[in-house]
Amino acid sequence: MCLCVSRCLFVCLCVSVCLLDRCSVSDRRAVERCQLVLLECLLHLFAKNHAADSLMFARVVAIMVRLRTESEAQSRAEERFIIEWRDKLEFPPIFFEMWS
Repeated sequence: MCLCVSRCLFVCLCVSVCLLDRCSVSDRRAVERCQLVLLECLLHLFAKNHAADSLMFARVVAIMVRLRTESEAQSRAEERFIIEWRDKLEFPPIFFEMWS
């Protein structure tokens, strides 16, 4: 059960970190507060369930930073692809829904 909670928290935090600037957010402070709560919960779970591994939280944060970087690079590549091929190929409407 605890591993499932840790995974859920990690996924929620990754999604909130990686997707924050991909949508129009009216209250960035509220989003940041939610992210901080998720971080605190994750830190608590790691301290409780992985006390012997004091670097686990740092490694997870490093992974999230890498995910954020890769996510941004992927978004730029998708944007370039769409700009280059928009007039040359006919994209189904679902394509733009998936990446917008």
